[in-house]
Amino acid sequence: SLILRTYYDLDEYEVFLSLQKSFKQLIRRNKLISDLQRSGYNNLLRFMNKAFKIKSEVGFRSQQKIQEAVEVLTKEIAETEQVYNRGWLEGRIEKIK
Repeated sequence: SLILRTYYDLDEYEVFLSLQKSFKQLIRRNKLISDLQRSGYNNLLRFMNKAFKIKSEVGFRSQQKIQEAVEVLTKEIAETEQVYNRGWLEGRIEKIK
């Protein structure tokens, strides 16, 4: 997850997506990971992907649309119980605003 966060910060979208796909497979296949960990990582990956898409649309969509997407994502994260690196993720979403 640390490398994914680094690629997110560096705006390396293609590398981010590739690593995200590999990480998802690792989480799905690894029998040593508990269901709670699996859920936390899957939620992190899902929300990171949504945040990256919103971030990449800045400059191409109206500020109002970006703001609405950020609010929806922020609400989704708040309503989800198990999300790893929640503080980091919320900080990056704040930066998009």
